[in-house]
Amino acid sequence: MLALPSSCRYFLYRHQADMRKGFDGLSGLVREGLLKDPLSGDVFIPELPLESNTEVYLNCFSLS
Repeated sequence: MLALPSSCRYFLYRHQADMRKGFDGLSGLVREGLLKDPLSGDVFIPELPLESNTEVYLNCFSLS
C-alpha cells in the first residue's frame, strides 16, 4: 500500500520527461516547466509514455 503524506503538494508534469537527466536536469524541468522550486518539499510526477514499463518512484524533493 502506498501512503501519500498530506504535508506535500503533488504536481503532474504534463510532458514526457527523460528520467536519465539526473537531479539537475529534472529540477530544471520543474523550474522551467512548472515554475516551481524543486526543493520546496512538493512532489513532482512526470507523465510516462503508455508503452513504458518503468516503475514510478515518487520523490519528495526536500532539504528538511
